[in-house]
Amino acid sequence: MTNTFLNTINYSIDKFCNSLGFNKTYFHQFLNCSEKQAPKFLNPNDDFKQLKVIDLISILDNLDTKHRKIILDNLCKKYDFVCLDSATTENNNISLEHILLSITSTNGELSSNFLQALEDGNISLDENKLLNEIAYKFRSLLRIFEFKINGVSND
Repeated sequence: MTNTFLNTINYSIDKFCNSLGFNKTYFHQFLNCSEKQAPKFLNPNDDFKQLKVIDLISILDNLDTKHRKIILDNLCKKYDFVCLDSATTENNNISLEHILLSITSTNGELSSNFLQALEDGNISLDENKLLNEIAYKFRSLLRIFEFKINGVSND
């Protein structure tokens, strides 16, 4: 596992625990470690330990959807997939018009940021990161749109 992925897991656990007023050692009860070992076990900079798949599943099982999605988004981005919440794709309260407006808005944001990045003839690392984030959001919205139109009946 790369340090970036371990940092993402650590970030998600920290933010989740902070939102509940807990210390991240709270997660020791879901992992194969003691409360005293938890800080070292969850340390993304510890090169001597490898997170086991079963540990990752335990972490994901015990996070809320928002913080679970941070980790899954990281994995999906790495392998060029888009992670969608099942609740988002099944939500019938979102109209097709709303989805299309969001797609149009994001596409405009992507275009304007791309043109701005090209002004100096060089796309910096920060500009590249921003463009990738917007493009990912754009792909996500397109997938939501596809799910939505596939669920619309022609009756």
